[in-house]
Amino acid sequence: MLLLICILGLILRYINTTNNNVLFGYDQYEDLFHTRKIILGDPPLIGRPIYGDPNLHHGVLYFYYNLIPYVFSNANPFAVISWNNIFNVGASIAAFSISRLLFKDKLLALISAFLVAVSYEYIQFSGWISSTAPTLFSVPLYFLGLAAYYRQKSWGLPVAALGLGMSIQLEIFFVYLIPIFAIFFFLFKPAFPTIKTFLVSCLILLIFASTFILTELKLRFAGIISLLHFSETFDDGQIGYLDRVGLYLDKFVLTLANNLFPTHPEFGWILVVIIGVASVFFLLNPRMDKSEKKGLVFLIIFVLSPVLMLALGFHKQPWFLVGIPAGVALLTAFILSQLKYKLLTFLIVLAIGYSNITALIKNHGIGPPLFKAETSSLLSSQLSVVDYTYNESAGEPFSINSVTYPLYHNALWEYHYSWYGQRKFNYKPDWLGGEQPEMYRSLHRINKGGNHSFMIIDNTYRIPEGQKSKGKEWAKEQGKIVDEKIINGFTVLKVEISSTTIK
Repeated sequence: MLLLICILGLILRYINTTNNNVLFGYDQYEDLFHTRKIILGDPPLIGRPIYGDPNLHHGVLYFYYNLIPYVFSNANPFAVISWNNIFNVGASIAAFSISRLLFKDKLLALISAFLVAVSYEYIQFSGWISSTAPTLFSVPLYFLGLAAYYRQKSWGLPVAALGLGMSIQLEIFFVYLIPIFAIFFFLFKPAFPTIKTFLVSCLILLIFASTFILTELKLRFAGIISLLHFSETFDDGQIGYLDRVGLYLDKFVLTLANNLFPTHPEFGWILVVIIGVASVFFLLNPRMDKSEKKGLVFLIIFVLSPVLMLALGFHKQPWFLVGIPAGVALLTAFILSQLKYKLLTFLIVLAIGYSNITALIKNHGIGPPLFKAETSSLLSSQLSVVDYTYNESAGEPFSINSVTYPLYHNALWEYHYSWYGQRKFNYKPDWLGGEQPEMYRSLHRINKGGNHSFMIIDNTYRIPEGQKSKGKEWAKEQGKIVDEKIINGFTVLKVEISSTTIK
């Protein structure tokens, strides 16, 4: 049954990303260019800076995580996403294992695995090329290690250290999981580890923390100083505490809806009340076994763990609560497993599955709704533009220029014409725009075009209209505009080049 659930999860994740229904913007190709640096013999040891403060950095694990699919697929983004899907489905196995360890109930464990497999939020994040995506596996792995250690499994502590190290490397805000470790020991009072187990766990954690230590030494502890002054550095940290709590509750409610009934987000508060009341009822129920109550407390800690972040500030991004979907599935599964009538349990689980799959099918083709993606930010739209330029060129050499977000940054088209255009059409265009950083340079830059060129303008609201107008003016200066076509959020101008030097 667990195998079938995992297969279902893989199928749903594949469906979600078919027809290149994938977000592909600056962050995505930037990460993949860093992976390429590893292949070129320049392995990064310092991660990308976090928006808001260049002194604070993520880890580098994600660049290495992408290495296998990047190499074997010739940099195809879809291969990286497929790699994500495999690890994402692994969270179903982690949820199943946590349930079995805490409650020794196969039905509860299977329901937990199923809810993770069909979760609309899980599916959306699995199709995202981002260091955040693998944390939907690494965070449950951390809690799996804690659950195993609570059940006197010596391997639990090293596994928890592995999950913790991976999570912090992938997203630095998961430092909130460190105090969870202390809370776990205080409430559950597990046996003190043997020297061997303790040393192995510390070594695992140290390996993952090593890049942060090197970064801090290089930057003279600038990252630590930034964290200590979070409320002064980041806009999100300057929000009043009560406002943070209100925003947190809104995100929490939306997260429950996106994992249980995404077709009815208005059910969010109802779900919070039902799950909250049911949890309190079972905790106070004298008939419930003490061991089960402890297991329930464990799941509540899992679900509420991000509350600790509010001490520093609030993260407005949609992945703020990415650490709790597995916990939501586990807690929901526990409550459903306690229902007297198993037919009712089955029908509710079926309704949850139906809602999640319906949302997936309904929203397919418009990009990941959780990220409010624009049409031009979809991989399918970008590859349509690449196909158009090749088809219009009919096998003849051509050149391109672009007005793309971020401005004056051509890495998006450098990437696509290299991995996709060259492989499909056996040649690449030349680049007529400004000089690009060496890391992204894969198109040959020229000052004078051939017979024709294309100006590609992203219609996103993030680019000022004046810059888009300048792109059109540039095209007019080069020669005669013979075609202007709107392609999925892009304006593409086909230009017959005159004999004058390109400007």
